Amino acid sequence: MKTQIYLTALLVLTIQVMVNGQTRGNQTGERRARILTTLGPVKATPPAVVVTKQENTAPVAETPQNAAYFTAASRTQLLSQVEELMSDVKFLQAEASKITGSAKENLLKQASILAKQAEANQIQASEIAGKTHKEIFITNKQNLTAILSIDNGDEYSSNQARELIIEATFNIRLAQEMREEAYAMPTSASKLGSMVNAEEKETLAISQQKKAIEILKGSNPELAGNINAILNGSALAIR
Repeated sequence: MKTQIYLTALLVLTIQVMVNGQTRGNQTGERRARILTTLGPVKATPPAVVVTKQENTAPVAETPQNAAYFTAASRTQLLSQVEELMSDVKFLQAEASKITGSAKENLLKQASILAKQAEANQIQASEIAGKTHKEIFITNKQNLTAILSIDNGDEYSSNQARELIIEATFNIRLAQEMREEAYAMPTSASKLGSMVNAEEKETLAISQQKKAIEILKGSNPELAGNINAILNGSALAIR
């Protein structure tokens, strides 16, 4: 039941994010004005566009129902929200520095709430990046296997490429371990830190694969056209 509710929320996130992007400027001004006029106790209620996850939960599994969540566009929107939220955090902290008493405390609480929401968005964006990076790695691996099966280049270049492939495999496995460990972290901040490190390893692994392809391309000029087609066919990288 909880899983169904969460997946439904993810779909709502995608739709609301797209609508939000069109009116972000107005919403930012209105939200800041509303926050500054709040004098009562601060309620930890996140904006409708933000979907947070409980601590130490498993990663979201892609299904036909939430496929829209796992897209580069959704990741871009999430990261855009992070920028907006952190901008509001800085704004609230600056305003809080000008006053004292309960009003100051309320603004700082609001800033803390928004910072947590930004953190949750970053975690979700990293999950999407992890899925996309995995797809790229698998495609590149298949392409490299095909290229090596018809490799007629010099031994030195072939060995260089194979070493890079081994290093890329090691780094992608390390990234996977980091992602698994992230869900055992005690706080969302430590979870995010582990995920960011995983993204770096994933990016490195893909870079090593691309370098291996370029080496094989250089030592097999007669295959250059085919390799270019392979590269164009696997251009899945997140921008």
